Formats: sequence, structure tokens, C-alpha cells
Amino acid sequence: MDGIARWAILLHVGIFVLFAPMCAIEYSSIRQRSFFYKGFARGMPKWAVPSINLLGLFFAIHFVLFLVQSHAAVPEMRNGVYVLNDHGRIVRALTQAEYYALRGGD
Repeated sequence: MDGIARWAILLHVGIFVLFAPMCAIEYSSIRQRSFFYKGFARGMPKWAVPSINLLGLFFAIHFVLFLVQSHAAVPEMRNGVYVLNDHGRIVRALTQAEYYALRGGD
């Protein structure tokens, strides 16, 4: 992520560019409070909504496993040693392989 920070910021801004028109178009449905439960699946194949739910569950599990594996800390190098840093507190030392695995193979 260090090398593509600008693209990540653009992605976060871009989601609002897409979200605002969706809210404007679906405003009346959103106000009915049943939009996300009943109106979302309208016009979709029967397999689409369970697939979206399963994908959301997969991402949630993946995120929790990442937090467990990294101790909710950031891998970095301090004084030539690979460590997990949690806001200035060193959680533990890492091997080089663990460091690169948590960094995503930089």
C-alpha cells in the first residue's frame, strides 16, 4: 500500500461519487426502510443475493483472521528488526518471512 497510496485515496473518494447518485435515484425506496431487505433482490437471479451475502461473510472472516494474525498492529522495521507496532508499542518481533507475509509480499 505504501507505493499506491494515491490510488487508495482515489478509490475511497470514488466510492462516494458512485454512492451519491445511487442514493438520489433510490431515495424513495430508502425512506421506506424495507429497501435493503425486500427491494434489493428485486430483478436479480435467485442465486445473486445468497452469493453476495456469502461474499460479505467471507470478507468479514478474512478481516478478523487478519486482525488475529497481525495482533491489530502494523508490521514495520525498527532499528533493523522486524516488529509489530501498535501505535508505538512493540507487540512482538517478527521473522523476515512473517514480516513479508503481513506486508503482503512487498
